[in-house]
Amino acid sequence: MPSHTVVRLVGFAFIVGTAACGNVSLSSEGGVSGGPASGEDGGSGTSGGGSMGSAGAASGEAGSSGGGGATAGSGGAGAGGGAGGHGGAGGTGGQAGAGGTGGVSDTITLQLVLPARQSFCDQTMGCNGAAPHFTILENGQPLTIATPPCPTICSATCKSEICPLLCVAPHGVAVTGPELKWDGTFYKTSTCGQGTSCYAPGQVPAGKYVARMCATPGTLSTPDGGFVSTCTATGPTACVDVPFEYPGPTPVVGHLP
Repeated sequence: MPSHTVVRLVGFAFIVGTAACGNVSLSSEGGVSGGPASGEDGGSGTSGGGSMGSAGAASGEAGSSGGGGATAGSGGAGAGGGAGGHGGAGGTGGQAGAGGTGGVSDTITLQLVLPARQSFCDQTMGCNGAAPHFTILENGQPLTIATPPCPTICSATCKSEICPLLCVAPHGVAVTGPELKWDGTFYKTSTCGQGTSCYAPGQVPAGKYVARMCATPGTLSTPDGGFVSTCTATGPTACVDVPFEYPGPTPVVGHLP
């Protein structure tokens, strides 16, 4: 008997046995009707294997016989399980940028921090105000960074500023946190007009400087029946030297011990 005839008889016997168990129905088309039914079994793999289970059903339909369809259906369920991929992990957010520094500035803020355990004060001197808390040194020499009241600025007109008719009487003021903004201006004494003394402004070159910051410990008191307070020193003036660059980072902070 030819080999292809034997194969057909075996396939027919398999279909008859399967029909007896209620898995497929016999039809005049024989093994062809069994293929889609087995393919359906393969499609059921979608519940276990995820979305790729549908590939099993397609393989089942491609079977040329009921036996082939059953095998492809079972394989489809397995393939569905293996193909279920995981979604890619979400990218993490970028690291927050660190806060920027003060940067380089051509206006420097000088600040003096005083110890909280001690009080400090100044005694003003009428129109001249109080003694300065800040001195800027260039190569160890103090720069003139401010003018006295009512100065004459060197110019073609050579005119002095108009002074107020009255000045506040000397009095004591509390000192809690001295601060000065400096834009690099300094003054030299010169003359203008008919030999009148004047202050000539200039700009310091870029370089290294030292800020000397000072304060005097003291207490404020008001005499009996008086309206003006008085600063009484309780110790010598204390100072701290703080090197800095101009232009440079700001603020420049000094701490008295």
